[in-house]
Amino acid sequence: MLLKEAGRKGVEARRRLEQYFREGEMWGSAKPPIEKEVEGRRIRVRIEEVEAWRERRERKEHLVVRVRAVVEEKDRGVAVEKEARFFKSRDAIYGYVNIHTDAEGGREADYARTAAVLKALGVESWTRGERQIQLTGSTLEALMRLEPVCGALGTCR
Repeated sequence: MLLKEAGRKGVEARRRLEQYFREGEMWGSAKPPIEKEVEGRRIRVRIEEVEAWRERRERKEHLVVRVRAVVEEKDRGVAVEKEARFFKSRDAIYGYVNIHTDAEGGREADYARTAAVLKALGVESWTRGERQIQLTGSTLEALMRLEPVCGALGTCR
């Protein structure tokens, strides 16, 4: 019925609705381990484990996504464990991942490894701060392919 109604409203409306259905069908379709080579830098990322849960804070509820991965560059692998925290503020979703100074190779190396993990998970854009990577709702949409994430939100098919 929705497709018929969208068809009456025009080709563009039907196309957008079909795209929305395809994205929803992909939710929960990916399960670790996931291996991917990140373009441009010849970095191989192996996502070994993903966990997700809701955490209630004093004023906000956060969705926490913990990723354990191995990032290999130049035949040398470094274990990475990162937590992305998402929260809703007004009508927008925001998130962040911390970048650590005490990580192997320092802050720049930690940023490069974190960026490689994000790219391997299908995240295309973020904003880099000095101590954090700021994420948006589009990041959460990319992570919805992972079964633990959509499971924590109760939206898996």
